[in-house]
Amino acid sequence: MITYRNTISGILIALLALVLTSGCGLFDSAAGPKPGQELPVSAVILFSTGNVSVDGQPASSGTVVSSDQIVRTGSNSFADLQVRSSESGAMIRIKQNSEFSLSGRKFEKKKEIIAELKKGNAMFDLNKLPLDEDFRAASPTVVAAVRGTKYSLQVQGDSTRVEVFDGSVAARPRIKALEDLPPEVRERSKVVNDTLNELQKKEQILEAGKATDVKAVELSPEVKTAVEEAEAATGLEDPARAEEVARKLDTALEEKKAAIDEGIQKYSAPPAESIADPELKEKLEEYNELIRLEQEKLKDETVKEAVQERNAENSGQLMRRIEKVFNKSSETLVLNNGARVSGVVIQIGSVYYVYTVNGQVAYPESQVSGIEF
Repeated sequence: MITYRNTISGILIALLALVLTSGCGLFDSAAGPKPGQELPVSAVILFSTGNVSVDGQPASSGTVVSSDQIVRTGSNSFADLQVRSSESGAMIRIKQNSEFSLSGRKFEKKKEIIAELKKGNAMFDLNKLPLDEDFRAASPTVVAAVRGTKYSLQVQGDSTRVEVFDGSVAARPRIKALEDLPPEVRERSKVVNDTLNELQKKEQILEAGKATDVKAVELSPEVKTAVEEAEAATGLEDPARAEEVARKLDTALEEKKAAIDEGIQKYSAPPAESIADPELKEKLEEYNELIRLEQEKLKDETVKEAVQERNAENSGQLMRRIEKVFNKSSETLVLNNGARVSGVVIQIGSVYYVYTVNGQVAYPESQVSGIEF
């Protein structure tokens, strides 16, 4: 006869065996969140002018930007990117004197694309995202989460200006020391994840026509010191090693959790400001220049040719943007051999530079006979 006591004993033994063999951590109080995996992300530069580089190498229309590569723009320069790895068709204009990178993480039920503006100014234009995709724009002081909208970030010293032109943005302060940790550690750390959940409570929803300045949450020096060792850890591709580093970090941060919480509680979001109507109208008109390529062309091996066709079809509009960047009308440089090159002409020393929709060209003064206005 099967007794009630025998039945209960059998269930308990089966549960214990399941825990021991599966390693699911049901009774492990230290078990942290399930970490993600690296998600390769790429984008294509659809249009650029001036001094634009990717990882220090000159870049131009058609250049592919991969995960963690740094896009830099100089003075009187910008680059328009379209993200290939997002269903949102995300378009990003990186303005002058800026640094920018893309990365991605793949989790059990969704993927996350992170666009990081390290310095400078960038515009973002996203279509509606699918439910299994998150797109976050980050700067040293803010994280902006969206479902589909037009907005911009501008890094200004110890704060970031967030402006929304269409749709809405959820902006929260950033704790750079914790959020710059290697993802293999950050995603396994219970203390870090608990802290980021607390930060979500400081989230500010900005609607279209609103702007605010977001400062980072500062940590005490002793907390930063505790993070440095985890930040410098190696061998994190090994899950066991990453787990070890995360647990060690949690032990160090537990002692300083009160100081971290105090820093978060002290943060108070400034009230949102209204963007003046003329500025709002001007910015929305600029977004009309962010013309997307079809996804199939964007991912094709012949993307460079598709980009050139796109720019030729929109040459008038794109040339007007170059003129605005330099605050100068187009001219025609006449060469000694009779050739004519039209665009924005800038003379630096004894060299003439002509900025066109197809890029920039340079001619020594000795080859130039004049300029036609």
